[in-house]
Amino acid sequence: MDLINALRDGVNIYDPATTLGIPFHMTVYAPLFNSLVAALPAHPTNPFFTGRILAALFMLGAAVCLFGVPRARGHLFLPLMAFGAFFLIHPVVLNTVYQRSDPAALFLSVIAVMSCVRALEGPRRAALTGALCVLAVATKQSYVAALLACGLYLLVHDRRATVVFATAALAVGALLAAVASYRWGRGFWFCILLPATNYPRQWDGFVVYWQQMAAQPVFLFIVAAALISSYRAACARSPSSLVTESPYFLYMLMSWVTQTIVLTGAGAAGHYLIEPVLASLLWSIRVLGGDAFPRSPRWAVAVTAAVFLLCVGVEFRTPRGGPYFATTRQRTEEHLRHRDEIERELVRLQVDRNRMLNFRDSQISHDFSGTISVNDPFLYFVLWEARIVDTAPLHRAIEHAYFDAIFVSPGLMSAANQDKDNPVQELIREIFRHYALRVHGAELNVLTPIR
Repeated sequence: MDLINALRDGVNIYDPATTLGIPFHMTVYAPLFNSLVAALPAHPTNPFFTGRILAALFMLGAAVCLFGVPRARGHLFLPLMAFGAFFLIHPVVLNTVYQRSDPAALFLSVIAVMSCVRALEGPRRAALTGALCVLAVATKQSYVAALLACGLYLLVHDRRATVVFATAALAVGALLAAVASYRWGRGFWFCILLPATNYPRQWDGFVVYWQQMAAQPVFLFIVAAALISSYRAACARSPSSLVTESPYFLYMLMSWVTQTIVLTGAGAAGHYLIEPVLASLLWSIRVLGGDAFPRSPRWAVAVTAAVFLLCVGVEFRTPRGGPYFATTRQRTEEHLRHRDEIERELVRLQVDRNRMLNFRDSQISHDFSGTISVNDPFLYFVLWEARIVDTAPLHRAIEHAYFDAIFVSPGLMSAANQDKDNPVQELIREIFRHYALRVHGAELNVLTPIR
């Protein structure tokens, strides 16, 4: 949202003066989806509305592509089952109406793979495939699976088509890179290349996310279907047919590899596995529902349907509501009430429209009207602890009471137990040397300078 607002206002949020100094606003995402949201009208009272609607349309568009797998158009049973399975995966449900760029990148990737199926028919289709693959990466950097899969598939089949594909991809990529460099400068490259360079890994979170995915019966069904499809395809012809028959297997393989690697990054979450899930469904439909391989007997279709319904039944009987939604009506009402209480306290302290340091979470950037520094505390904590970003500018600002208010966690009442040689703990000690706790709230505390 910070990037979208900056794009609307003509502000360079990738400028090092902003990302590495006050106001400490960094965005590590490619700007294509956000630029599209910024170019559209904004809802007068809900700034996230436009982005959420766009994300939902892209997610639905990507899922509808399940019905367009070649040779499977006459077999509606499998696409319908795959469509339902896709929207039973927790991260899919949570991110369908969520202002993230992932659905747009997913849609472009799937369209690129489907275009690649016919890329051998002529240079225009190969060029379109290359352009779509690059646009997917320009929407979110982690969506490189389609680019790798399509390039490898064309290389195996037709070198001329590969040259056209590569030329189109390089041309579109060079154009976008030139525009980005001209508009945002070198700070742009620092931000968007950061996740792929020396960004810290978080293996504990990686294990947790896989455990969450493995706890979903429908997810296990999708993985099993993809494995069985791969085995069946290899037995029907030869193992090499997995690569040569269509780009779907390569897309599934590349998406699992790339997104699993991305999932190791600090701050990653289960939504990075949305692409491999959809790619697995596309491949399963191609093998089980198409005529490129022997048609499945009716008993196999019946068994597949029965197992799927069993997985759905287990999923719905398991009391696991949390993974399917980000909030509830009660939690939203409580959050709004606590936010209004803090807003009244800020007015009482006469700092409601002043300079504020956000050490709580990214929500605060949009909850209060003051000038907020640090749009994403978790990201900055990671960068500070990894010594990627220097904390000296923030130390100086705190020491000279530059901020009129500082937001911290409600459990953070003093500098007690902040005694490690940790950049974040050093900043907390600095905060409590120069600021005093004025408001203790249910969701955050407010500190103001010691006068």
